[in-house]
Amino acid sequence: MEYLSFDKIPWFKDARDVVESLGYRLVEFNCIKGSNGWQVRAVVLNPEGGTGIDDCSKVHRILQTRMEVLLDTQDLYMEVTSPGLDRNIKNCAEFEIFKDFGIRIWYVPLSDWVYGTIRSSDNEKITLLCSDGTEKVFPYGEIGKAKLDYSQEAVK
Repeated sequence: MEYLSFDKIPWFKDARDVVESLGYRLVEFNCIKGSNGWQVRAVVLNPEGGTGIDDCSKVHRILQTRMEVLLDTQDLYMEVTSPGLDRNIKNCAEFEIFKDFGIRIWYVPLSDWVYGTIRSSDNEKITLLCSDGTEKVFPYGEIGKAKLDYSQEAVK
C-alpha cells in the first residue's frame, strides 16, 4: 500500500479545516471537475463514535458552501458519507485517523490476514496490537490491503 500525505490532495486542507471545526475528522476527500460541473466526495468520521446521517448532513451543509466559494461555482454535486464499519483503507495516511480501531491487513510475506488494533502509524509503517497480545510493526510496502474490522473493537 502507498502513503500519500493528505496535504498533497487538492483542497483537502481547506475541507479538513471546515470538517474539524464541526468536531469531525476528514477521512477521504475527492474533488473532480466533470462535464456536468464539480463532483465532491467527502468521508467523515465522528471521533465520538457512530457517524450517522445527521452528522453527514451537518458537514454537507457547511462544507458545500465553503467548496462553492473555493471552486467559484454553484454547479457542484456533493456527497458526504461515513467510513462504514468495514472500510477498505485506500491510503496509508488514514491509519492515523483510525488509531485504536480494529483492523485487518493482508500481510504479503505471510500471504494471510493479520488482525489487530492500530496503536500507531507514520509515513512508512503501522504498529498493531495483534490479537495474540503482541505489538508488531508492518512496513506499508509489505501490506497488500487493509480493512477496518469492527469485530476487533471488542478486543480493546
